[in-house]
Amino acid sequence: MAMLQARGVRTLLDVGCSYGAFVRSAMQHGIECYGVEPNEEVVAVMRGRGIEAVSAGFFPDETGPLPRYDAVTFFQVLMYLHDISPTFFRKCRDILNPGGSLIVFGSDPRHRGSDEIERAMRVPLVVNFTGEEFMRRAATDAGFSSYEYAACKGEPTSCFHLLTA
Repeated sequence: MAMLQARGVRTLLDVGCSYGAFVRSAMQHGIECYGVEPNEEVVAVMRGRGIEAVSAGFFPDETGPLPRYDAVTFFQVLMYLHDISPTFFRKCRDILNPGGSLIVFGSDPRHRGSDEIERAMRVPLVVNFTGEEFMRRAATDAGFSSYEYAACKGEPTSCFHLLTA
């Protein structure tokens, strides 16, 4: 949340929001937040719990109710997408307000040999090795104004990639 607050985020789209823990947390911090989740059963459970700020569908076809957001987040989601291309990243940029942030969280390739990553590799779909070089190139190719790598303080084998529109 500190990262979002430091960037002045008031509106947010969480892509692949699962059961909405991050959506709820952002809302509790005063951010107008929406989620997109492809699993309709998960969306039904969320709505059954009174969380209406979620849409069933696949990004970028489904982008929630707002035309633009201050931030779009992908937390351990990129490995599930079939097209991670410059076109995909341009679509991300296009739904951001000027100066908005695309925030991608994933496993840091610098820690591939660690015990934690080795355990996670037993179920490889849960590990996303989107590295700094790839994300820097994606930011440039898609027309983002800047790219920043940030290590995750709470999870030393993970990192954030921050792309600014």
